[in-house]
Amino acid sequence: MNLSLAALTAFLVLGGSGLPDIGAWQPVPSPPASEASVSSPSPAATPDAPASSPSTQTFPTTAIPAPYPVPAAGAATPSPANDAPRAPPTTEELQHELEALRNELAEIKRAIRPKKAPGPGETVPPDPVAPGPVSQAPAAVPPAPPSAVVEGAPSSWAAPLSARGPFTCLSRRCKEKRKALIVPAISTRVGRGVLSLNLYGDFGYAFGPQGKHRYYDYISKQEVEDYGRRDYTSYPLYANQFALAYGFVQAQYEIPNKIRFRFAMHAGHIVESLYNEEPKSLQLIREAAIYYFFHPKLAVEAGIFPSYYGAEIVLNKENLHATRAYIADFTPDYEAGARLHYHFRKDMTLRFMVLNGWQEIRDANGKKGYGFVWSIFRPFKIVGDWTMYWGNEARQGEPPVFRHYQNLYYRIWLGKRWLIFPMFDFVMQKNNERDRYDIVVAPAFSARLAITEKVGIAARYEYLYNKADIVPELKTGTKNGWQSHSGALTLEYLPLPQLTFRVEGRYGSNKDAVFRNRANQLVRDDWYVYLGGAFHF
Repeated sequence: MNLSLAALTAFLVLGGSGLPDIGAWQPVPSPPASEASVSSPSPAATPDAPASSPSTQTFPTTAIPAPYPVPAAGAATPSPANDAPRAPPTTEELQHELEALRNELAEIKRAIRPKKAPGPGETVPPDPVAPGPVSQAPAAVPPAPPSAVVEGAPSSWAAPLSARGPFTCLSRRCKEKRKALIVPAISTRVGRGVLSLNLYGDFGYAFGPQGKHRYYDYISKQEVEDYGRRDYTSYPLYANQFALAYGFVQAQYEIPNKIRFRFAMHAGHIVESLYNEEPKSLQLIREAAIYYFFHPKLAVEAGIFPSYYGAEIVLNKENLHATRAYIADFTPDYEAGARLHYHFRKDMTLRFMVLNGWQEIRDANGKKGYGFVWSIFRPFKIVGDWTMYWGNEARQGEPPVFRHYQNLYYRIWLGKRWLIFPMFDFVMQKNNERDRYDIVVAPAFSARLAITEKVGIAARYEYLYNKADIVPELKTGTKNGWQSHSGALTLEYLPLPQLTFRVEGRYGSNKDAVFRNRANQLVRDDWYVYLGGAFHF
């Protein structure tokens, strides 16, 4: 640029002598569309491809505007030999010419500058020197951080997390303009892989009719006198007091598409309620598993891990409601064994499982259970699972009790504001005394409306038919067993993607009187109001 200034200064001093007539300068035409190079596209046109080398990249040419009339096409071009001398260009004309040169140089520099790889939550903007407009639809949700990949899918399939684990956007509130609020995972690179840490906590207060009463506690296996204890739900396990529903800390080391180690410990009333049958040394283990890739589409997992069964998981932040349906405490929340994952499509996965049993870390009868899962993962369209289980649930030394279970649940997005969540549970179990199969049917339906990006409202209806009393967590000992209708209404506020506050009201009614009121009397109605908050990092 200094040379250009020096040359222009000399031109002004000499009055244009010894230099070609500036009138002979012509705009450099842009190549026609038919002649445009397509063999070396701009990096912006193919964001995933590496930047082209300067020797092969095509640079678009910017026309230099003429500050004076240009001869029409086909007219003779004037030259210093046959044309009359003309006055030197004015200072304004030279400044115009100089500005055009500067713009062209800046465009060439941008074209040859190495492309910076996009960071977490970033997108590649269209290149300003691309030969044509690049059609690039805005992302509906910010890309997940490196450690936030589809649960059970190859790490290369970077996408929002599935409904099975932390942390799912329940609506389209995670928009591109809010990507700056997404906090990256707590992680660091170690060797060939990434070491990461996750934290989760769910804390709240339930208002309910329960007071002081004496009862047989299935957790401690003895009769106790307690205050505020609720029946038939793992959370809220107690009413009229602050309580930790669930919390965990998780460490993970992963070499993408090769191997993953994960260890997590947890605590809370959900753990106290659901893990009471396990040995004391294992009750605090949420996950201890290894995940090995034979191929980016085929992997095996072994150890202790959260279950795929059940529409509503123990991480209430990832559900549409602050608390779960009655049937949710019966469906397995954890399991131990081996799982084979086959990702036959980017949005579909088949899983085959051999397990210690129905929600068992320690095998209680020496008989293995078998499972199958068909997962669909199309974010902001449909996400869900079709799960099956076959197993012998008899106690040690007793005749076989065959159990078959099926569960379907799908989150379906209807536009930008509505999310619906149909769920269906079916259980068929052998009754050796009557030589027949008893059944449990539990349909449910939830819907959520995104009022704003931060505020939403959700409603759920559920029905549970368990007349034969085969669900251990809902065993009543009454004539009609468990036959209930229940509903919940939830208002949630999400100031950040990592933080959720909820207010929820719940009411349920059973055919027989199985619930307790403040006077410790059996009644048909169950209700509570819950205020809670949950976070994750």
